[in-house]
Amino acid sequence: MDPVIALFAIVIGYLLGSISFARVVGRFAAPGADLTDDTLIPSTDTERPLRLHAVSATTLSNRAGPRAGVIAGILDVLKVVVPTLAFRFLADPGQPYFLLCATAGMVGHVWPIYYRFMGGRGLSTAFGGFLAVDPIGAFVTWLVGTFLGLLVIRDGMVTFIGWMWLMIPWLWFRTHDWRFAVFALVINVLFVIAMIPEIKVHVQYRKEGIALSFEEGLQTTHMGRGLYKIGVRLGMLKEKPSG
Repeated sequence: MDPVIALFAIVIGYLLGSISFARVVGRFAAPGADLTDDTLIPSTDTERPLRLHAVSATTLSNRAGPRAGVIAGILDVLKVVVPTLAFRFLADPGQPYFLLCATAGMVGHVWPIYYRFMGGRGLSTAFGGFLAVDPIGAFVTWLVGTFLGLLVIRDGMVTFIGWMWLMIPWLWFRTHDWRFAVFALVINVLFVIAMIPEIKVHVQYRKEGIALSFEEGLQTTHMGRGLYKIGVRLGMLKEKPSG
C-alpha cells in the first residue's frame, strides 16, 4: 500500500465527511432553527425522554419537516459513496484505499472539523460506506435488521442499527478478507463511541425500569416514521390516536 495514497484517501474522506448537510440544507429550509437543540426520544417516563445531542438529518427533519431531512440524509450518504467509489475504481483495486476513505468519511461526519467537531451519530455515512463497498449487502442487511427489530425483537435500537451489526459477518462470508471485516468492525466501534452519551443514559434508564417508547420512538426520525406507517398498514403496530 502506498502511504501517500492512503493518507490522501483518509484526508479526502474526512474533509468531505465533515460537511454537515443538515446545516447546509437547514440554512434554506429552516434558517431560524437551532439544530444543536437536543432531539427527544420518548420513554415510558413522560418527563424523562432520552436526549439525542447531535446535528443530523434526523435533527433537521424534526425542525423543518421530513422532506428537508430526507434531502440532507441522501446528501450525507452521497458524500461518502462518491469518494469511496472513486478510490475503489480509480486507485489500485487490490488495495483498501476505499475502505480508509469510507471510514474517514464517517469520522468526519461524527466529528466535523468545520463545526467544532459536533456532528451526527454516523448512521447515514455508515450506510453510505457500506453501500459503496457492497451494495447488495447494504440492502440485504438493512432489510433483515429492520425486520428483526420491527417485527421480532420489537426494539427501536435494533430496528435502526441492527443492519450495522450484520455488516461484520456479511462482509466476512462474502469476501473472506479480514480487511473488510475489520472495516465493518471499526464502523460499529465508531458508532458506539459516538453514542456513548446516549448509551449511558439508556443503561441508567434500564436500571430504573424506564424503557424507550417503541412506537413513539420510531416517529422521532423520518425513516422511523416510514417504518411506523408500514407496520400500521400491515397490522403489526398499533396506530396512535390523533389528538
